[in-house]
Amino acid sequence: MIMLQPYLYEIIRKLVQKRLDDHVCPYVASEREVFFQVHRDIEATLIEMEEDGLISHYENVNGIKMFREIEKEDEDNNVQ
Repeated sequence: MIMLQPYLYEIIRKLVQKRLDDHVCPYVASEREVFFQVHRDIEATLIEMEEDGLISHYENVNGIKMFREIEKEDEDNNVQ
């Protein structure tokens, strides 16, 4: 997905730069590190979206968060 390339490139660039700054060889970003950062960014974005009133969630019986759009009223007070 082309839209994710700049985002992932920036994550990799920052991870490699951190290793360079810390003098930790090899100067690479592992797939695990990239996935971990993506997961953290997704969690933060979901929290932001809830705070902004775009989505809400509940947890199912297995403790898995289930997300949905928040229903908004239209001009005629009909719930969409």
